[in-house]
Amino acid sequence: MAFNKATHPSLLQALRMLHPGVVIPSAHQLSTTLLNMCNRDFKVKMVHKITGKKCTLYTDGWTGVNGKSVINYVLECEGETYFLESVYTGSTSHDALFLAADVKRVIESAKFTTIVAVVTDNTAANQLMWSTLQREYPEMFFHGCIVHVIHLIVKDMVSKLKWLKDLEGDCRKMVKFFKKHHLLWAELRRLQRLEEKNALVLPADTRWGTIEQCVASVLQSESILLSLVSQREFLKAKSKEQKANRRMAHDVITAPDVVPRLKRAIALLSVLSAAQKVFERSSRPISDVYRMFIELPQKYREMRMPIGELGIISGILNERFDFVYGDAHGVSYLLDPRYGGEGMDDDTREKVVEFTAN
Repeated sequence: MAFNKATHPSLLQALRMLHPGVVIPSAHQLSTTLLNMCNRDFKVKMVHKITGKKCTLYTDGWTGVNGKSVINYVLECEGETYFLESVYTGSTSHDALFLAADVKRVIESAKFTTIVAVVTDNTAANQLMWSTLQREYPEMFFHGCIVHVIHLIVKDMVSKLKWLKDLEGDCRKMVKFFKKHHLLWAELRRLQRLEEKNALVLPADTRWGTIEQCVASVLQSESILLSLVSQREFLKAKSKEQKANRRMAHDVITAPDVVPRLKRAIALLSVLSAAQKVFERSSRPISDVYRMFIELPQKYREMRMPIGELGIISGILNERFDFVYGDAHGVSYLLDPRYGGEGMDDDTREKVVEFTAN
């Protein structure tokens, strides 16, 4: 809840029904003195709870609502997540040198626990940071976030498969069109509610899974959209630009192959979204990552698609696996009794055995 909500009269009235003498702190007190007090209290409890235990350090770079670059640092220990700090980096470049220095600072400040792994976003700078810190902390594992990797695989597919890129672009433009035209949007939502269907989803680069959600939402409401764009007055507008936008929406949804293409896209992307949901829970062992990259090519081979398209998908999967792969993946997959290294190529197996022996 936003701190300024504390000044709303209805909150005071509700609380006084429970406790007539209650006094609500101001928004300023909540955002300064009381927040700092709660933060200190939380840190004391956190240190007490995880001292000496093995933890994983997660980093996440993002942009705040004020447009400033932020890096979050979070510890995961025994299924619980603990926020450490947020660092506003301003105009500082997130190059490997800066990232390595900042992660090292956080590691050194968390000496009360034992950090066994550091998981980051999947960028070239982070990859260089992994190798830099690996030499300094040989007892730790450094690798990328697998959920972020799956998101990047989706973006790779959209970028490299022309038909999928065109479809995603058409769906994105059509959803934007309806959202910008309030009367059309209101009518669309009314009809969707009558049939208990969800609203159209606009893809967002920073929100994982929204590309598939966009395509699925268009397919779910295809008949409603078709009825709207087929109305006699739909293509009429005052300006050429408005007419062009209406024509675009009309042509997208009335295309004779739109439904087969939507279903084809969902078939491709649903394989990845299913894997993504599995790994959104931090309880999954890292050996499952290696297994996923063995199973994904087989799942796509079972689909009916042109050999060239399959080759593109296989290339994307190989490239992303090579990028994210670290010693932790190979060791865990070889030692996991469920897998025992099944499907691991001889060269990788030999390197993993050598690593564990040393």
